[in-house]
Amino acid sequence: MAPATDPATPSTATSATTGTTEWRNGVEPERDGMERHGFAEPAPARSDGRERPWRATLRSPQVDLDPTTPAGSAAAAAVAGAFFDRTRAVAEEFISTEHDEPEEWRDVAALANADLWLTAEEHRQVTKAFAGVLEPYRDRTLDERPEHSRRVRVMTLAVPYRKP
Repeated sequence: MAPATDPATPSTATSATTGTTEWRNGVEPERDGMERHGFAEPAPARSDGRERPWRATLRSPQVDLDPTTPAGSAAAAAVAGAFFDRTRAVAEEFISTEHDEPEEWRDVAALANADLWLTAEEHRQVTKAFAGVLEPYRDRTLDERPEHSRRVRVMTLAVPYRKP
């Protein structure tokens, strides 16, 4: 599998595997599968025409799994676990090296939680409000981003406690 790349940056089989020992041609079928399922699309061709650039189509892909069966619940837990692991790694890397960051980027990491009493409808409203706050920033591309901006991982999680 190709390493994760910035979804705003077009990649090629060569650039996606730079720094790995993976056979570059192995990325072509993977990219084709990602195109077939709507996760990637061809990017504008480069002037030399030698490679087929591609880019992510979704800034925040969502996977809908059926949690009504034991297998569906296990799959949902595995996907969520991988998501949490990657987000945790991004956070730990930044926090552990924050002292090396330029002053404007120090103390920007935020971690907060709250236990709230919500109805199912209020829960949906909170989740929708989180999405609304992020929406104006979702479609920025590498070329359209503000000067001095950086890629920032924002994770929202609103999950009820399991009913006793």
